[in-house]
Amino acid sequence: MEAGTRAGPSGEKRLPGPRHARSGPETSDLARFTQLVAQARSSRQDGDPASAVAHYTEGLGLWTGPALAGICGPYATTQRRRMSELRLVAEEERLACAIDLRPYNQAAAELSAFTADHPLRERLCELHMAVHQRILSTDPTLPIRLARCWSVICAPNSP
Repeated sequence: MEAGTRAGPSGEKRLPGPRHARSGPETSDLARFTQLVAQARSSRQDGDPASAVAHYTEGLGLWTGPALAGICGPYATTQRRRMSELRLVAEEERLACAIDLRPYNQAAAELSAFTADHPLRERLCELHMAVHQRILSTDPTLPIRLARCWSVICAPNSP
């Protein structure tokens, strides 16, 4: 198998990004990705975040690297940006659904890592705020306990 490729479900060669053509009802990984994202959004709207996370995870699993990697030209560049944005939005929506599930620590860890890779995305800041609000709503004494810990760490010799 060449670098940057992987075997598909039936052993066919798969290239990076959701651009692999297949026969059947889905004509491409991008079409399948779009279908799974639509199912995930429907599940979330129906109040089933666990199912939504599963659909998002399956759809995002179709991505193996940058879309249209190795293809040059202005059209490919435009489509690559568009597909990358679709992928980022789906990842943000998956994280939002994961926050709806408990415990929050795994979603918070994934969110922190994703934010480190994409620090300028506003939606990620909103998701960070949502995680912190949910943590505080489950444990209202947390800020006081954290302040005490920090005071001990910062000034260990003071009363």
